[in-house]
Amino acid sequence: MRKLVVASVLSAMAVALPQTAKAATILDFSSALYGAADGSSSFSTIDQGVGVNLQSSPFLSTLNHLPQGIGVNFPFLPDDTEVGAGEMLTVNFGSAQFVESISFQLLFNNQNEQERGTYSINGGAFVPFFATSDTGNLTLLVGQGGVNQIRFQAPRLVDDFAVSNINVTTVPEPASMILLGTGLLFAARRRYQVKRDQ
Repeated sequence: MRKLVVASVLSAMAVALPQTAKAATILDFSSALYGAADGSSSFSTIDQGVGVNLQSSPFLSTLNHLPQGIGVNFPFLPDDTEVGAGEMLTVNFGSAQFVESISFQLLFNNQNEQERGTYSINGGAFVPFFATSDTGNLTLLVGQGGVNQIRFQAPRLVDDFAVSNINVTTVPEPASMILLGTGLLFAARRRYQVKRDQ
């Protein structure tokens, strides 16, 4: 009987634990929510339950809210609106996220001009991405969990892009999963005791 109870509890946990994660959330940086970021060096908000902090660098640079997304303005370089040469956009999350994908808007107007950029997750190595500007946008499939921070930069003077959106899923905290599992075990044990006493 005990084996049956344990098996039932493990089955219930297998069903319940994946449901503790939230549904996928698209953080749309072109939306009005991020309009207040324009002109500041740092901006924090809660977007659909996800804590988001945006930071621009280097020193004296500011965030730019564009119809295409978020960019960076460093006034001493020719690029003054998008993430371009010498500029970096850092996105910090209030809790660990599973990043499904990242979308960019490529803003250079010359046809077939190749736009390049790089991104780094949690302070790791920068990963390059590129596309021709006549496509207008680019979506990268990332598929990585435990993400607290993403940094974006452009490697060359001629590159510029805006970060349009990031598709994320909140990762359940281990404490929440342990609490749920403990509750299920307690409920199963209680049920077993009641049946035994009858």
